[in-house]
Amino acid sequence: MSKFGLKVEEGKEGKNGEPSIGPVYRNPIAKNGFPSADPDLSTAWQLFRSAVEKYPGNRMLGWRDFKDGKWGSYNWKTYKEAYEETLQTGSALRAHGIEPGARIGIYGANCPQWIVAMEACSAHSLICVPLYDTLGSGAVDFIIEHAEIDIVFVQDKKVKELLNEECTHAKRLKLIVCFTSLQQEEKDKAVSMDIKPYSWNEFLNMGKENPSEPSPPQPLDICTIMYTSGTSGEPKGVILTHENMTASVTGVDHFMEEFEDKMTVDDVYISFLPLAHILDRMIEEFFFHRGASVGYFHGVKNRLGGRIRLIVSGGAPLSSEVEEFLRVTSCGFVLQGYGLTETCGLATIGHPDEMCMLGTVGPPFVFTEVRLEEVPEMGYDPLADPPRGEICVRGRTTFAGYYKNPELTKEAIKDGWFHTGDIGEMMPNGVVKVIDRKKNVIKLSQGEYVALEYLEKVYGIAPIVEDIWVYGDSFKSMLVAVVAPHEGNTKKWADKNGHKGSITELCSLQDLNQYVLLELKSAAERNKLRGFENIKGVILEPQPFEFDKELVTATMKKRRERLLKRYKVEIDDLYKRLNAAAKR
Repeated sequence: MSKFGLKVEEGKEGKNGEPSIGPVYRNPIAKNGFPSADPDLSTAWQLFRSAVEKYPGNRMLGWRDFKDGKWGSYNWKTYKEAYEETLQTGSALRAHGIEPGARIGIYGANCPQWIVAMEACSAHSLICVPLYDTLGSGAVDFIIEHAEIDIVFVQDKKVKELLNEECTHAKRLKLIVCFTSLQQEEKDKAVSMDIKPYSWNEFLNMGKENPSEPSPPQPLDICTIMYTSGTSGEPKGVILTHENMTASVTGVDHFMEEFEDKMTVDDVYISFLPLAHILDRMIEEFFFHRGASVGYFHGVKNRLGGRIRLIVSGGAPLSSEVEEFLRVTSCGFVLQGYGLTETCGLATIGHPDEMCMLGTVGPPFVFTEVRLEEVPEMGYDPLADPPRGEICVRGRTTFAGYYKNPELTKEAIKDGWFHTGDIGEMMPNGVVKVIDRKKNVIKLSQGEYVALEYLEKVYGIAPIVEDIWVYGDSFKSMLVAVVAPHEGNTKKWADKNGHKGSITELCSLQDLNQYVLLELKSAAERNKLRGFENIKGVILEPQPFEFDKELVTATMKKRRERLLKRYKVEIDDLYKRLNAAAKR
């Protein structure tokens, strides 16, 4: 059997209340230690400058203009052109008194201007902070205040949201730079808030008139603070250094050397994930490093023309069925990786040509060590057969900590190991399979984290709810729930709406099902839950779970695996109906 992950340190059995830890695994490339870092490629700025020197005339950034309700032909910006705009943008920032270490917000859809603003940050030791509104309605406002952002580069469609009265901390901004141009109304609104507004071309011209030499960063300087969703409450600011970034990019270089099929400067990456997501940024950084092209598409329905060579999947794991389907229908390689914002994208990476890795996320990445840690309350033991436990990661790509949150950093990083919260199984060939989520925090198919117990507390407050079990998994895009309605309030509803019968009979009514859904929706709105935390379908159960001791522990905690076994048929049927309704 081929070994794709090598054991470099034995595991240890837990003593004195400490959990057992499994063996430490590395990629075979790093068997005797991580490869040496290239001192000439130790920051994101060096990566970009090196690419410009090697490939000045290559196509770098592609886009289509939208005019008169139609998409125009594809345009390309070369590496040299992007570099010149980067210098001008950086010079304009410095002309406004922005000093190294300042946090710069970028808010909007992926486009060439996004990349230019990002590279300008690297050129002058500024910290790029993506603003990502899908983390919740108040996330942008929170990030501006928490990261102390004074300048935001913003897409034209996002200007109104940025200057909205609900975004109270926008008042601290000194200037905004639109990716295109601003409406007069938007300019006036910005000026009334003491914010200097600029169109993209106005800002570039300011840079031309006030040239300033770059102030390059050091490897351990902060490159970006990426905010990611917490289990509840506010987003977490993940600190990633320039060393983290370059280790991810150069690590892929080492990884790609193992394969005959090489990447070329003619390859084009279709940018689909938002640049505020670490996976997309790292893929784009790698393509730039290799002198290839990145195209920004609006909508996935563009015809791909049979040129697909590689599909990369990250975030939530693909099911084996989906991965196999993509391999067959695309006629290209499908590569699954695993990682988090905290691991700068990659913690493990699969091999595109190894069918034995189907359904897994591959062995440890080049600059990463992986081990499993015991989770006794869930019955996972890294020293058992099969070895299972919480996936723990350390290495050059592991983040520096959470911004302004030392307590959370200490909780997540113990003895140098980042505890991911994901449960993995180490396969005999040294590859990892993600099988569960610790503490009942799951990841939906789009990659959003959902804290089930937290949601059950929120929804459990609704008067119609006596008990509730929320369900979702990594292969579903929505949440469903089994609800035991409050008997007294259910009978009041029945009397008011002309229904009669026992609680069991009432639970069979579609009208009651819809009423419960509406009440859950109201609870979600009152508590400002995010869209993906909304319950999309319910199964009504006449009796609370506590009446069945098989379904709860002695301390009344839900036995989730047994609940799933009990209601699996109904849940599968509910998802089928919801998916069918969504396609109509």
